[in-house]
Amino acid sequence: MKKLLSMILAVLLLCGGILAGSLAEGEEMYEYTAKGKTAIITAVKDSNLVNAVIPAEIDGKKVVGIANDAFHNCTHLKSVVIPEGVQKIENWAFPNCTSLESINIPDSLTTLVRVPFAACFKLGKVEISPYHKVFGVNNDILFRKKDMTLIKYLGQVKDGVQIDQNEYEVFWGIKNIEEDAFIASKLTAIKLPETVQNIGMCAFTQCYLLKSMEIPEGVKSLGTQLFMHDFALESVTIPASVTKIGDGIFSYCTSLKEINVSPKNRNFEANGLLLIDKKTQKIISASAAIEGQFTIPDGIKAIGGVAFQGCEKMTELIIPDSVKKIDRSAFWNCEQVLIKGHAGSAAQKFCEQNNLQFEVIE
Repeated sequence: MKKLLSMILAVLLLCGGILAGSLAEGEEMYEYTAKGKTAIITAVKDSNLVNAVIPAEIDGKKVVGIANDAFHNCTHLKSVVIPEGVQKIENWAFPNCTSLESINIPDSLTTLVRVPFAACFKLGKVEISPYHKVFGVNNDILFRKKDMTLIKYLGQVKDGVQIDQNEYEVFWGIKNIEEDAFIASKLTAIKLPETVQNIGMCAFTQCYLLKSMEIPEGVKSLGTQLFMHDFALESVTIPASVTKIGDGIFSYCTSLKEINVSPKNRNFEANGLLLIDKKTQKIISASAAIEGQFTIPDGIKAIGGVAFQGCEKMTELIIPDSVKKIDRSAFWNCEQVLIKGHAGSAAQKFCEQNNLQFEVIE
């Protein structure tokens, strides 16, 4: 009988059957670091894991956290079960888990660092107690209760199936929108409440169908590369309340024809397809809809980081002598541009230092 059971066990393991799946979910599946009587999951030994059940203990040590990059590139991963006792999930703990559909948040979890679910495009189900003290799920978003921060939009997938949802309205009370919160959503419009104050880096990046965005009055800061790769984006409205804008918010926005900034805004203004810092006269971001030859207005003093990133249809750029400072990354991914300016100008020196094409104009 023992010999027969051994043979059955061997067959199940070789065939990747149920027993193999169960073993893959045990302690031996994970690497960890120990601190006293506790453990933090640092890596998965098999990146082909499909259903992860994280153990409550490893080698007698209580699992209390999931580290940065722990599930890196587990592209087959569909579900994760996190046990009670886990208190913290680090930034990028589940990066590029492109098949991840569901995860639970135990009552013990108190900390989600920045972007724990980076590039988890199919994540649509987060199981959580309605009485959880720190986090909640409402109207297809995962949010943190204390500071009312929208962590991730979950509405684009239901039960693993992509759904069509053209417009979405964030519920009243949300104050902050986290980095990458709406990344790769299929929404054509996103309406924000006037309670929103801060919008993080890349919050709306790769929203390929997003056509317009009206930032409501009350928002104070807009993160770096906020609308990057939003190819359908045609217009953006920025209110008077905004006091901080990160670099290159319109990178690769190839359809952007309208940049509207409230005339009451003391910090920023639009000049055609350019977003400009009023005080420093620095170009923060240019629309990637610029085509052919383009002339920077006289009086502009600086060109910021990734300001012209993705302006692939721009063939020539005339830079006036008023420009004295150009960030090294100002022309990332538009190196085909012929830059023109006067001899001895900051533009000429910049091009010589960065191996970019330059032509002297009289």
